[in-house]
Amino acid sequence: QVMRGPIRATLVSVETTEDTQHRNLTDVRELIEGSRLPMWVQAHAIATFARLAIAEARIHGMPVEEVHFHEVGALDAIVDVVGAAAGLHALGVTTLYASPVPLSHGWTNSAHGQLPLPAPATLELLAAAGAPTVPGPGPGELVTPTGAALLA
Repeated sequence: QVMRGPIRATLVSVETTEDTQHRNLTDVRELIEGSRLPMWVQAHAIATFARLAIAEARIHGMPVEEVHFHEVGALDAIVDVVGAAAGLHALGVTTLYASPVPLSHGWTNSAHGQLPLPAPATLELLAAAGAPTVPGPGPGELVTPTGAALLA
């Protein structure tokens, strides 16, 4: 238990000894399908990674099967996506609604080098979902590709 301002919350810390692995969609799918998670959680998490793979494939001009996740292929990122799916399942949420997504500007470092913000994958995912956007309050990454894939 931790306090975030006046709110009590549960802090989850993911600690792993793995070196960053560059997994593809098949690798991630096999990890999730090999779990004992409820089928809805598995399906939602796999669909999120499929949207990420499709966006990356479009950006890099390659087949989905050849896309290797860099940052989002790491175990902590997989836990983030599965955790979000598990939370939605536990709460009985089947449909998400969101206000327009704020997009800021600037630069971020990635496995592909320095990228403009919003990241190309973030823009691709939001465009594919038809998500409305608004200008953000300033520089910095407000929406990650993983966050956009979860919203899509």
